[in-house]
Amino acid sequence: MCALREDRSWLTGSESSLSRAERHLVEVYREEVAYALRAAAWRVIATSSEGVVRVVRRYGASITIPIPTGAEVRVQAAKALRGDRGSPEVRGVIGALELLSGTSDSVTVDPVALCSVAHAIVPSSRGRILAACAHQLAGKEAQSKELLVRAINAAPTSDLVAAAWHGLSESAINEGRWTRARLAQGHAHAANPELVSPLIGQLWCSIRMENMEAALDAARTVDELASAEPSSLDEHTARYRVLGKAMRRDWSPRLESVLCSVRDRSPESVRRLLSALG
Repeated sequence: MCALREDRSWLTGSESSLSRAERHLVEVYREEVAYALRAAAWRVIATSSEGVVRVVRRYGASITIPIPTGAEVRVQAAKALRGDRGSPEVRGVIGALELLSGTSDSVTVDPVALCSVAHAIVPSSRGRILAACAHQLAGKEAQSKELLVRAINAAPTSDLVAAAWHGLSESAINEGRWTRARLAQGHAHAANPELVSPLIGQLWCSIRMENMEAALDAARTVDELASAEPSSLDEHTARYRVLGKAMRRDWSPRLESVLCSVRDRSPESVRRLLSALG
């Protein structure tokens, strides 16, 4: 959502595939255009069947990224359409904005395409992370990882660095690379110690690696954060409840034993979290 003014450089018309009319629009209203496109992309990602259960919206101890309503997306798109729309050569950008500014909430749009156009207009580390999330949900891990690495290298704040490392960990988890995933979550935690998501990721990776001591260490730290903000585990508990079966792919009696032991020896908050796996 807040993916605009952190990178001042942006592609010029000659460096993009935009038409002349589209270049005129983005030259005058580029930030409004990029914001509208990213707002629409975030809404599609966060409300999709996969995104509802897999995307973490909690950004900090007390910060949750809001999901814009269809009406809010239409308002933003309409604001971005203040340029000249009369030229017959207008396609892509203006066409997408006109589609988004319509009256229907059921418009089908590709979030990756929206993010790509927005990034061509106003590059942004948050925009890269958003596009990476869309790729990840579509099963395109290579594209997702490339964007996340670029976001880490260009991110202006530690919060964004943490979010990008968390995304890389999710990609590694999807590939069953538990050691790499746990290391990435360690980087995310180092960048932003207030985020509970990296610690929960370390907890789960340690269980999958059958590292009881590391899992219990992570459980204690999760509980410390949860004691200050109890609701911080709610979203993750709901995710575990839905994704429990998928998270247990390639499961074994030994892993079940490790999970049960960690759950039984963990603080109450973490016991509830792990019990949600079923």
